Amino acid sequence: MKIKKEHRKTTVGLALGGGVARGWAHIGAIKALMEENIEIDIIAGTSIGALVGGYYVTGKIDTLEKWALTLNKNKVFNYLDIQWGGTSIIKGQRLSRVLKSHFRNVNIEDIPQKFIAVSCDLKTGEEIWLQSGSILKAIKASYALPGIFEPIQIDGKYLIDGALANPVPVSACRSLGANIVIGIGLNDYGGNTTSSNNETSNPEALKKSKGNFIGKLIQKVHNFRPEKILTDTFFKKNTKNKKPKLGMVMIDALDLTMDRLARNCLAKNPADIYITPKISHIGMLEFTKVEDLINLGYEAVKKEIPHILKVLNNSSIIQ
Repeated sequence: MKIKKEHRKTTVGLALGGGVARGWAHIGAIKALMEENIEIDIIAGTSIGALVGGYYVTGKIDTLEKWALTLNKNKVFNYLDIQWGGTSIIKGQRLSRVLKSHFRNVNIEDIPQKFIAVSCDLKTGEEIWLQSGSILKAIKASYALPGIFEPIQIDGKYLIDGALANPVPVSACRSLGANIVIGIGLNDYGGNTTSSNNETSNPEALKKSKGNFIGKLIQKVHNFRPEKILTDTFFKKNTKNKKPKLGMVMIDALDLTMDRLARNCLAKNPADIYITPKISHIGMLEFTKVEDLINLGYEAVKKEIPHILKVLNNSSIIQ
């Protein structure tokens, strides 16, 4: 006797990994899924994965893309509200104002899709899944990279970047009932991860005035900007001996740590489809490489569409 096949709704989860600026690749990945009308029921994001995921579940992924594509070095510098003597180098208030304008009064529990922002308890190292309350606060807690952004206090706990607990949160998607999980990782570790570019805000003007007093004065005034002093001190390559500076060591070490941790987490909780765009040649702080990263994320997912559809079709039938 033949068993009749029954179709059921497949619950699809999307786990968006952390990776600082490389997270712009998630925008392209989501665009590729949307083009194919692949319905995502659950989103779990870590760090910038939580940021992009938050924009997606609130129907504002296009808003994020448009804003990100306007970023240049000057705009990135302007978001760096430097503080001295606090719990972080950057206050984060300028960036927070932008995000607040997009997520004003939005609570996670009011969103139709299920959403988790993954963070980490600073005191215990426990992985924290933020599933209710302000989506803005949850996102900020998920990307609160220690030393760079201030920890976010929620329910009496100080929370930091979720990439230190679970870089690609497949397990969070499973916890909310996803029977198929697509994971997008950003740590295709290949070395040469951090890069710097020391162009000025107006290179043509400085080139014309090079060698004269006014040109040198303009250069000195430009270099006096606190945010530029910070980036030069921490991230600018040493041209004399080519030794990496403090910030480069920190970021490259984070990249390596996230890659190893992601491998361990995925070994315990593997995704049904795991995609890693080829983006290791782009530095984790290259926030202006938006278009390149979006395209690479799009291409990586587009290439896997036949496999994704096959997995989803097979999952939608119970023998």
